Amino acid sequence: MRFNKLTLLCFIFLIGMMALFYNYIEIFNKRPQATHTWRQTDGAALARNYFQNGLDFFSPQLQSVEYNEGHTVAELPVVYYLSAISYKLFGFKEGYFRLVNFFIFLLGLTGFFYTSAHIIKSKFWGAILASLLFACPVIAYYAFNFLPDSTALGFMLLGFTFMYDWHEKKTTRSLLFFILFTAIAGAIKITSLYFPLSFVGAIFLTSSFKKDNKDLLKLVFSFVSILGFSLIWLFWSMHYKALHHSEYFLQSPVTFSFSKIVHGYSWKDIFNILVKNSFSVFYSIPLLTMIGLSSVLIFKLVRHVSKFDLVFLVLNTIGAFSVLMLFYFQYSVHDYYAVIWVVTGILWIVYLAKYLRLFYNKNTYRLASVCLLLLWGLSIVSAKNVLDFRYNNLSLDNNLPLELHSIEPFLIKLNIPKEGLFITPDDFTSNASLYFLNRKGYTGYFLASSWDRYEMAMQKNMRYLACWNVGREHYEYESKLKPVLIGTYGKVRIYKLTY
Repeated sequence: MRFNKLTLLCFIFLIGMMALFYNYIEIFNKRPQATHTWRQTDGAALARNYFQNGLDFFSPQLQSVEYNEGHTVAELPVVYYLSAISYKLFGFKEGYFRLVNFFIFLLGLTGFFYTSAHIIKSKFWGAILASLLFACPVIAYYAFNFLPDSTALGFMLLGFTFMYDWHEKKTTRSLLFFILFTAIAGAIKITSLYFPLSFVGAIFLTSSFKKDNKDLLKLVFSFVSILGFSLIWLFWSMHYKALHHSEYFLQSPVTFSFSKIVHGYSWKDIFNILVKNSFSVFYSIPLLTMIGLSSVLIFKLVRHVSKFDLVFLVLNTIGAFSVLMLFYFQYSVHDYYAVIWVVTGILWIVYLAKYLRLFYNKNTYRLASVCLLLLWGLSIVSAKNVLDFRYNNLSLDNNLPLELHSIEPFLIKLNIPKEGLFITPDDFTSNASLYFLNRKGYTGYFLASSWDRYEMAMQKNMRYLACWNVGREHYEYESKLKPVLIGTYGKVRIYKLTY
């Protein structure tokens, strides 16, 4: 099947229309906000620190000075670094970060369209079903956001595209691009390796290799290269964090057997959250309907399904489930962990479309096509409703006052230098308020209502306090810092500390 520029442009136009429907033009101008502002501002801070402190790829920083002036890292900071370059080129505007993230995701989604169209043998259905991934609410929200999960997804899908192409054509170029993009995806989120490697696993299990077979050696070399690069980055990031005494950013599983209760949730509570989110966040009712029907019909046709396709689907599903289990407790509050694995559900629909064309009569196929198109439209509407709810519901914003989004010019008016260190005890994220202030310091997350932490803040010569809860400046620990009010900006009060 040949793809020309017009075919690709038509698919990109379709995704563009969905993005317009999701109101991405307005979202472009929004600061980090709504669901998980905490993690959004972490990503945004890493990009802005690259921009403000020199483009040293191996020196990522946050706003908190808890860890040696904020030096910390986890995933390969590709999207942060590229966003910082865009700030250098076009000036600082957070919307460029959103665009960079979305562009990488779009590249991967376009690759998924290419692969889906070849699987189904239909460009039209390849486009419709690939776009279903963009109709997953969790994808629609995070693809145009400040988190690296959709970046990893984009590179993961690009890697899968080239692996599929290599499987069909056996070109060295495709294999090298598979290694490149999958290695980047793995260094961003090592869990993303499950998807392309399940395809490689299906090749191993269903193909007959001779001992001197070059294809076998190429696959082994690919696997070792990808895993090696991911582990090199993992070990370097652990070294960097140890060097700067940082424990921030999770780099270990939080499994089903995790011994602690996270945020007061038991494993049963989180199971209920997972079930609820499957219907409204990870997927939607129309999408789950399609996925459920797809799995039932494919197993009904199991005798006609090729061995390779069946093994790939089973391995892919086991991989997605394993990723979910590895970070089970994180789903209590971290819905973005699902960004990597929701594509598995869409894959089942793609393979259903393939076998509908092969083994059902025209009337059944037409009826199924109409139902798929109807459910496709309903899925897009469902995703739009989730986005509207998130961006219009201020209670999701970690209880941070909106005045923080525009407070930086007010600090300049108060003659507070960029080097002035702040404490923000009302902010129980690690970084968000400091990011909006564009100043470094401590938040309530690190102060933890402990006087020894306040003493550490004094030792670091913190001279300003920003708070918004009523009477905060009269609390025992804050009052010892002898705060003097120097300005009020909406709910936010700015104090100079005179201890």
